[in-house]
Amino acid sequence: MAAANAQMSSQAPTADQVQQMQQQAMQKAASMQGMSPQQIAAANQAKSQSGAPSKEELAVLQKMGKAQEAAGRINQLIGEFSQKFNKLDKSKIDNVPMGANCPEVQQGGYAGPTCECLTKRDLTYQMARNANYNAYLQEVTMLIQTYMSKMKPDLTIVDDFEHTAKFGDALSNPVYKQLVGSVQKQAMGGVVVILAAASGNWEDAAKMYAQVVNGRSGASVGCAGHK
Repeated sequence: MAAANAQMSSQAPTADQVQQMQQQAMQKAASMQGMSPQQIAAANQAKSQSGAPSKEELAVLQKMGKAQEAAGRINQLIGEFSQKFNKLDKSKIDNVPMGANCPEVQQGGYAGPTCECLTKRDLTYQMARNANYNAYLQEVTMLIQTYMSKMKPDLTIVDDFEHTAKFGDALSNPVYKQLVGSVQKQAMGGVVVILAAASGNWEDAAKMYAQVVNGRSGASVGCAGHK
């Protein structure tokens, strides 16, 4: 890719330079996909059958090099994101005190805590946990927004390349076609990591809010409809 970029900026590449560029692409494909010696041999045969890239294909390959660099930067950012995300403190959510037990009182032939006390105690506990989770979600949201903003320029580069390459249809060499998909997969993998982090926390937040709703009705302590 480096050879292709240099030649595109000055003059048309020679036959030897084109061959070198193709060989580099084969090696890149092999390292990314874990190809066996037999698969590499088949790829080399496809290269010899397809011939040198056209001027249009060279323009696509030039963008491929930039897209591969962008995908690499995205992966680095995701590594940073994951480390910071895993360090976010959720301990306050689970360390909320439940509060003192409700006193037992005589209620007809039954002695025990009243539903009013049980409901109030549970609701106070659930609302405190919900408030702490909201504070945690603010940290999650800020982290996601920060890293999505950092990734956006590189995601734009990859997206532009994929459209230029017509998702592989703009290239005749099967190995180059395979690389087009690999670049996209590598870049989108970062987005999936962030989406998964967001989705998991949002689902947990919804469940926690449901506990608050149940706490208000007394359902959490088996007192729905009772005072």
